[in-house]
Amino acid sequence: MPELRVAPLACIAALLVLAPACYQGPGGASGSGDGSADGEDGGTADDDGAVDPFCEEETLPGGLTHFVRLTHRQYDNSVRDLLGVEGNPSDAFLGDTSVKGFSNNADQLAVTDRLARDYRRASEQIAAELLADPPRLSSLVVCDPGPDADACAQTFIESFGRRAFRRPLQDEEKAAFFAIYQAGDGKYETGSAFEQGIALVVEAFLQSPSFLYRVELSSPPADAELVALSGWEIASRLSYMMWNSTPDDALLAAAEAGELDSAEGIEEHARRLLADGRASDPVQDFHGQWLHVDRYPNIQKDPMVFPEYDPSAPASMATETMEFFRRTILDEGGSYADLMTSRTTYV
Repeated sequence: MPELRVAPLACIAALLVLAPACYQGPGGASGSGDGSADGEDGGTADDDGAVDPFCEEETLPGGLTHFVRLTHRQYDNSVRDLLGVEGNPSDAFLGDTSVKGFSNNADQLAVTDRLARDYRRASEQIAAELLADPPRLSSLVVCDPGPDADACAQTFIESFGRRAFRRPLQDEEKAAFFAIYQAGDGKYETGSAFEQGIALVVEAFLQSPSFLYRVELSSPPADAELVALSGWEIASRLSYMMWNSTPDDALLAAAEAGELDSAEGIEEHARRLLADGRASDPVQDFHGQWLHVDRYPNIQKDPMVFPEYDPSAPASMATETMEFFRRTILDEGGSYADLMTSRTTYV
């Protein structure tokens, strides 16, 4: 029975980024293998706790990668962590397509015309809320616009862009967003020219493919087909696996410092992310979709047959289920066996 314990995290982290973090580039050749694996090759831990050979660096295969669009849940978490947005803007979006009960199938995460309009409306609303909340807007700007507003805007574009795109901006991107900043004056009914320019820049970032998609564009060496993922790309994979959200400043700093270029560095930061409260989100997201917990509120009972039935029970059942998964997996380091055999619940 596979376990969800933190103990084998080195293997989990290695598999996550295919340490030394390689993938077959988009549309690239499939390599010499046929891409199949026998059931006998599946990894299991020996009774003595030894790590399966599949977790050894030289045996990790490369695989095709997609430019994966953020799920709606990841979008909500990301704008919350980037901008302090409250609530879930995606509640007004066209829903993500569910495939076999799960909403994160990369092949189905397309941006339709309807969803593009949803993104635009959400970015406009978020920008308007920023303008209506000067203290929050000021907290996002890491400089004083008074002496030189244009220089401060450029600083904001670089710092916020690094967080939104999960990597440093290229020179042409900086120039493009600065042009957007310059076009902001007069676009809104409130705010100074500087504030309106910043708001329009935020709008643009939130509609950019580099924010909405988890893009991996590292180049392969001339003599190889496999591509080593950059530290920035590994940071993005880690954060969206562990938190369902964008990397924090510490993880981006680790990517910049080269700390994610080794399995040891990846493990260190994966453990840090797992210790954070945000790690409960993907755990509950996965298990909630697995058990269709979102359907619990639709449970109804005939009051003539069940006169003591409490209509609030389905909501309590959903809360109980999610709390059970969170505590069993994250707080107690439990395994799937523990999930299936536990005699404990939470009310």
